[in-house]
Amino acid sequence: MTESFAETGKPSRVLLVDNDPDVSDLVQAFLSQTGHEVLAVHSAEEALAIIQAEGLGTIGSIVLDLRMPGMGGVEFLEALDGLQQEKPPVVVVSGFISEEDRELLEERDEVRALFHKPFDLLELGQALQNLLSETP
Repeated sequence: MTESFAETGKPSRVLLVDNDPDVSDLVQAFLSQTGHEVLAVHSAEEALAIIQAEGLGTIGSIVLDLRMPGMGGVEFLEALDGLQQEKPPVVVVSGFISEEDRELLEERDEVRALFHKPFDLLELGQALQNLLSETP
């Protein structure tokens, strides 16, 4: 059985940003079963609206799709730079990560893991648990 992330005592609110409803529903169900409160949105613009309304301090981690209509994942991360708030750890999930995007993501301190779709939910869950346990 998977350990509940709530047992770490860290904020377990995950902002899930993915335009694919099948992926979003699956990840949301899995993370909810493992103790996370999940805010699922289908665009980076929706995610920014939540962050602007509630602040980054209410988010324990972000699971972010890279390729979305409108604002993509890299542009979303760049928009967070302007908020002057400490950014939570980010796990990027994508069906395709170009070499250019990989280099940009590897330079960002908040990006802690990259997953290619399709990915193993247990590995994603473990990555999030590791992030929560290392976050002060």
